[in-house]
Parts: sequence; C-alpha cells; structure tokens
Amino acid sequence: MSEEGKKKHKISLYWRILIVAGVILVAVTVLAMLWPAACDAYTDYVFPYITIPMGWIVNLAPFAVGEILMYAGAVLVIGAVVLSLIYGVKAIVRKIRKTGRSSETGEAATKTAKTGGYGFYKGYLKVLLGIVVAVLWLFLFQWWIPYHGYVMGEKNHTETVTLESLRKAREEIAKGLNKAMTEVARSADGRIVYPTREERDAAVEAALRKLSDTYPRLRGYYARPKEAFCSDVLDWMNIGGYTYPYTTEVTYNRYVDNLYWYSLMVHETAHRKGFYKENEACFMAFLACLCSDDPLVRYSGLYDVWWDIDSAYWDTLLMSCGGDETKAAEIYFAEVQVDEAQMLLDMQDAAKQAQELYEQDDHPLEQYQEVASDAADIGWDIQAQLIEGVSYSDVVKLIAEYYGDDAK
Repeated sequence: MSEEGKKKHKISLYWRILIVAGVILVAVTVLAMLWPAACDAYTDYVFPYITIPMGWIVNLAPFAVGEILMYAGAVLVIGAVVLSLIYGVKAIVRKIRKTGRSSETGEAATKTAKTGGYGFYKGYLKVLLGIVVAVLWLFLFQWWIPYHGYVMGEKNHTETVTLESLRKAREEIAKGLNKAMTEVARSADGRIVYPTREERDAAVEAALRKLSDTYPRLRGYYARPKEAFCSDVLDWMNIGGYTYPYTTEVTYNRYVDNLYWYSLMVHETAHRKGFYKENEACFMAFLACLCSDDPLVRYSGLYDVWWDIDSAYWDTLLMSCGGDETKAAEIYFAEVQVDEAQMLLDMQDAAKQAQELYEQDDHPLEQYQEVASDAADIGWDIQAQLIEGVSYSDVVKLIAEYYGDDAK
C-alpha cells in the first residue's frame, strides 16, 4: 500500500481514544451486571472518593449544577439536530444545482468542503460524541456499578413477607405515628410548625448519620439539597426530587409538601450514598426516620410507608381468612389503629401550604403542563418495568424482614 493509502486508512488519535473508551465501557458495564459483590466492594471503598470531593465542589454553587448541565446537554443535542438539517438541505441543494464545485477535485474539493462549513459541522459532532462518551463513563462509575450491587449491600436478604411480620410492622409503625403526631411542635390552632430549611437539612443529615455504624456508606460529607429551577415542571410530572448521578446532587421540587419533605430528602440522600435501588432507598428513608430523635422526621418517614404496609397487611390478612372480609375486618380493627383524622388534617394542611407556594410563583411553561404530565406517565410506566422487584412498593418486603422473627 502506498504512503498516501496508509495515511488515508490511519485511525486518528481521537478515534483510537474513543474506541478504547467504548470497549472498556461496555466490558465494565457487562461485568457489573454479572458480579454484584464487586459492585458492592466498589461502592463501599471507591465510590466515596468520587462522590465526596465532587459533592464538596458542586456544593460551592448556590444553584443545582446538575440541572444546568441537563439544559446545556439538551441545547447541544438540539444544536446537532438543527445543524444536521441545515447541512443536509445544503447538500441536497448542491446536488440538484450541480454547481461548478462538483467538478473540483483533489485538494480544491477538500478545501471547499471545509470552507463550506462541513468542517465545523463534523467538529461539532465529534465534540458532542466525546461528551456523550464522557457522560456514559460518569454514569457507569457513579450510578451503574453501585446500582448493580446486592440490595442494601448484603447478599442474604430473604425479604420474606408473612402475616405475622406484616402485623408486627403495621403495629409498630402505627404506634410510632401516633406518638410522633402528639410530639411534633404545633401552633395554637393545631397546625404543625415546620422549621427553617437549614434546620431541616441538619435533621436529615443527623438521621442518616445515626445509622452510619450499621451502614458505613452513610459516613462522610453531606452536601446540602438544591432547589430545582423548574420545580413546576417536576410538580406536573409528579417528581418530588431526584439525585443527579453526574454531579451527585440531591435536587428537590420546591412545591413538595412539608410533611413528605423529610422522607423524600433522606431517600434521595441515600441514593447519593450508594443505595440506588428504589426499594433500598425507601427502606433507608424509613429506617433513618424511624431512628431519628426529631419527631417530625419520624412522622414523615412513618407516614410515607404507612399506606403500603397497611395495604399489604390487609391483603395478606384477607387471604389468610379465605377471602372472608367480615372475619378479616374483625381482626384488623382489633389491631392498633392510626389517628387517621389527625393525619388527614396534617396532610391537608401540608398540601394547602404547597399549593399556596405554587400560586405565589409565575409559571411561564404552564401551557405545557398536560404534555409534561403525559410524558411523565409514560416515563413512570417504563421505569416500573425496568425496576420490577426493586421498586418503591417493594420496600414492604424489606420492612417485613426487619420486623420478622429474626429482626434485632
């Protein structure tokens, strides 16, 4: 082959780096799916050295850096689409007109292609592709590997649900709820008095740190949660908050009601600490809130799981009674009951405050509310299929195990 031919077929440094990065990316991705013990070892001993310094850096910004990066990414993708359309049309027009440029050959043709803007277009796509690969690498080490460990980082979870374990769980949660409802600070008219955001952040961190001896992943630096710029869009999509894996930031919807806020923030912070499966993050939220010294934190966490536990207990009880609702109801109402009247008042008050806050703000994108809601419905359905077995409602199994005969 001639020297000119060799130069033509020589792979540039850019593509060599991208190919190697892609091969390693695929190999580690597959390996993580096959080796959960290694994923847990990574999450326990390596993951903190990535998330802690990154959390400290992004915490210097008063806004959600991850949210800004999402918007920037969307702009880059839209830019690629627009450029592709422009240069695609340009190419078609050139071909139709068959201008004199079509007769150019060799160096002149190459020069024309570059000066015609195609050099910029190709460069833009190469930069975008490089960013995509870098993002996938971040995703691999900051989400994919921790997610594919064992539930709660422990191999031997039975997650056995029995009538007795559910009964015990329901009883203890009902007692805890009733106690917390009487201990929270209330105004003269009986409404819960919610503390400042700084005090809430401190309460969430304290609740999780209390479990750090049992779950060492919870040690280390805690970055403060960030308020989302587009909280209204999150609200329309029924998203209370999220953990952005590329910056490890916990971001929340400012219109989330105050009663649910604590449980939500513990849940999202648990994600940030490596508990990425939804059932384990829900369980961590339950356990941290349960063990908190703050009655409002306890109330939030127990209130969040009450409905799933109560429903699971009733369904299992009804099955054990052979479908006899009268017999099941006799047993059910003989058990400890939650002061649902008070809880309903607290829920309504929290929802009212959230609605008032929403109505105080302008919402320039409100005309797209229905579109956002419909898109979210599709997204939630897809997610439910992808995380089947480790979904939000599967926390019932972990709580039942916790209150089972072998629970300490």
